Amino acid sequence: MCASRDFVMSSTTGKVLMTDAFAKSEGNSAKIAIAQNGSDAAVLIQNFRDIFDTGGHIVSLHAAVYDLAHKKRIMTVAISPPPKYDYGVALSPDGSKLAILSDRTVCLYPVPIPRGN
Repeated sequence: MCASRDFVMSSTTGKVLMTDAFAKSEGNSAKIAIAQNGSDAAVLIQNFRDIFDTGGHIVSLHAAVYDLAHKKRIMTVAISPPPKYDYGVALSPDGSKLAILSDRTVCLYPVPIPRGN
C-alpha cells in the first residue's frame, strides 16, 4: 500500500487492486496503518499551508479508513485542532477500532462494519 495523492493497494506481484483518489481538499498521506488481520487500512491525510511548506505547518489533518475486502473508504475522521508536534494512527488487530494520536492525546473510534459493496 502507498498513498500520496491517491490511496493505492497492490498485490505482491504489483497488480493494482484498488485506488482511491484523494479529493482536491485533501492533501498528502502522512502515515498508513493496517489491521493485523488485514481487513482494514487507515491513512492520515495532511494539508499544509501551501505546496512549498516544508516546515510542517499543518492546517488540517484527518484519518481515512478503508475496508480492503470491499475496496472502499468506510470512515473519515477530522482531527481538530491540527497537531503541532506528534501525530499517528493505528488500528486494533481485528480492525474494529481506530486510534489517533494528536500531540499528547489519543482518541479511539469504532470502525463501522461494512454492508457489502
